[in-house]
Amino acid sequence: NALVAVHEALHAMAYNSTEIQGGVGTQRRAGLGIYSREGQVYFRKLNEAVTEGLTRRFVNSYFSQIPELAEDLAKRDTLRAKFLKDHPNGIEGINSEPEAIANEISAADEDGDPVFYSYFKERMLLTNLMSHLYKKDPEKYKGDPVLVFEHFGRAALNGRLLDLARSIDDALGKGTFKKLGEVF
Repeated sequence: NALVAVHEALHAMAYNSTEIQGGVGTQRRAGLGIYSREGQVYFRKLNEAVTEGLTRRFVNSYFSQIPELAEDLAKRDTLRAKFLKDHPNGIEGINSEPEAIANEISAADEDGDPVFYSYFKERMLLTNLMSHLYKKDPEKYKGDPVLVFEHFGRAALNGRLLDLARSIDDALGKGTFKKLGEVF
């Protein structure tokens, strides 16, 4: 599956660090994820949400340029249109516009049923977090909410968390970044 390949390639391209002690390597960082010596992983869900967000951006920017994917994209688009026809008012219990839900359809499976982008819950939490950051300081993001996601994406790819941590703590209170790592 091309989507899985892109998602995993983004993990591989993200910032990674390993600590070597006694000839044994231990992962310390992977994207936004931080691994403690005790085996705890911080920001695991946030890392997956950002990686899947980057995957979606890649798909939307480049898949249409790959002729071999044209049939798959046509099936996806047909499923999205069918969803909108079948659910003009969205889905009860999901607080989102029908178009936004339809855009969650990433592909069709072997039976022609919709496959949705992964980590939906985590991405919705990320969207909520980004909305709070933007509302607190729109000037920092030059009036463009998309730049908030780019802030997260850059941190995942280059490993520089300090600026992201400061932005979160400045907007939501000191210590919020650390708390997020424990639950997100």
